[in-house]
Amino acid sequence: MPAPAVKYADNQEELHTMHEILIESFAEISEYSKSAGIVTALENQSVIRRADSTIKDVRHILDSVPDLRYVFDAGNFFCVREDALEGYEALKDRIVHSHYKDWAFVENGGFERENMKNFDGIPYGKGEIPLEEISKRLIKDGFNIKVVLEYNALSKTIDQLGECADFLVKMFN
Repeated sequence: MPAPAVKYADNQEELHTMHEILIESFAEISEYSKSAGIVTALENQSVIRRADSTIKDVRHILDSVPDLRYVFDAGNFFCVREDALEGYEALKDRIVHSHYKDWAFVENGGFERENMKNFDGIPYGKGEIPLEEISKRLIKDGFNIKVVLEYNALSKTIDQLGECADFLVKMFN
């Protein structure tokens, strides 16, 4: 899962330029990796000023690079204030992998995004991300993919990681 280096866009012209850089880079990487039997995938990012964060951005890139696949990250849609379920439906035709994390608004949370309250990682199923519904849709749609436990928080405990793992076992067993 490569992430070609692009800067944050400060205006629409820069955003367009970053789209073109990403498309060109992913096309080249995808073509090269395909010859070796490797699948290349794009993950939606978590900063609105990146050209690969919104549903519309990701769809544009995927439509421009036919062999490119997609790593679904519902938590990153939260960070750019988009609906993760809408993102799932719009992009599910290219999903090959999923990252799970959950967020909750916390006064002194360690994560900040523009025009949002601070937030922090929280054990799965207790925050703002509709992980249970996402899991149900992945199963209903017949996906047989890897799901990565991604727990981002200011402080982590083994019990919290265990809660996340228990959630995944409950959802996928």
